[in-house]
Amino acid sequence: MNSLDNTHGKGVKFEFPRVGQVELEEGNEAKGLLGENARRFLWKIREHTSKRIFLMYAIIQTGGKQYRVSPGDVVKVEKLDGNVGDTVTFENVLMIGGEKEPIIGSPVVKGASVTGTITEQDKAKKITILKFKRRKGYRRKMGHRQPFTRLRIEKITNK
Repeated sequence: MNSLDNTHGKGVKFEFPRVGQVELEEGNEAKGLLGENARRFLWKIREHTSKRIFLMYAIIQTGGKQYRVSPGDVVKVEKLDGNVGDTVTFENVLMIGGEKEPIIGSPVVKGASVTGTITEQDKAKKITILKFKRRKGYRRKMGHRQPFTRLRIEKITNK
């Protein structure tokens, strides 16, 4: 079922992640969303997004990089030890934000952790490395596939 065909009686309802449910008034045609309908639809979205949405988020450090994560996010990070389905806990939480004032660590937030589940262990697309020196007959061609881990963030805790 398409979200455009999601009609329930009086109006048309649309479900958007992080925005919530948006409903068009009665009499609006959902098919195409042209003209006045499109303006009303965009106004509803603007109305909902102008309200402050408080989602808890954290900035974690792993593999020499920093990532901004929220519960439910799927993140691609440098390879971590473990199998698909294993749980991983990150103790290097640099910052936690959300409803209240952000908590900034120096260098890490004490007692904070982010828990995630490994959903995939794979290698990235192959890159080609070519070394070449003109007029010397020197050519070297190599390839490399960087291993990575894909995680689904389950929860952010702060003690």
